[in-house]
Amino acid sequence: MPGECPSCGRTGYQGRVLLAELLVLLDPSWGPAILNRSDNHELQRIFHDTGGVSLKQHGEHLLRQGLTSPAEIRRVLGWRS
Repeated sequence: MPGECPSCGRTGYQGRVLLAELLVLLDPSWGPAILNRSDNHELQRIFHDTGGVSLKQHGEHLLRQGLTSPAEIRRVLGWRS
């Protein structure tokens, strides 16, 4: 039960897991989009079309792996789902 173990500081977690988005600008569609000051919707579309993984998707993956909990994702990212 989380909060019972003194080795985790009574948090239920031990260690850390990185939850991040990485933007790699190797795809040629990024250049014109940036130079044309494309809006956020267009930049997100390119991000997903070129294989980008959002914080939400990465968080869901960590949940499926059992490495974190929905409560911890909400606490860290401030989601109110």
